[in-house]
Amino acid sequence: MKITKTLKTLLFTVAFLSGTLMYAQEVTGGVSEKELTSYANTLQELQTLNQNSQAELFKKIQDAGLSPDKFQQLHFAMQDETAKADLSEEDKEAYKRINDDIQKMQPVFQQRMEALIKEHGFNLDRFEEIAKEVRDNPELAKKLQALLVG
Repeated sequence: MKITKTLKTLLFTVAFLSGTLMYAQEVTGGVSEKELTSYANTLQELQTLNQNSQAELFKKIQDAGLSPDKFQQLHFAMQDETAKADLSEEDKEAYKRINDDIQKMQPVFQQRMEALIKEHGFNLDRFEEIAKEVRDNPELAKKLQALLVG
């Protein structure tokens, strides 16, 4: 499954910020207080969107009669020709149906993310610029983290 650069950047930012609790400091760099607050709100809504999309994906997996762990095992097996040959036709078909659904969900999820980012007044380039500034500026990351936990 291909994930675009924007999605990777977003997911990295959400994961990075979710794992570390920090305290607020003054905003520095080219990001205003208002922009950082809007960015934090956007990240929170994107995280909710991501959780909802994952729940939708898990439901599709379960509706196909598989557990998420079984689907992951099938995914890795399908990447290895030797392991793939050992799979039952039923498992291969279940994997293919779910994988097809995932491929259909991907652009919809991407569109929802982009729409949400735009609803908060950002274009994608600016959103990525802020993500880069947050990664590169520990003080800005601390301020953002404080907004996210506050």
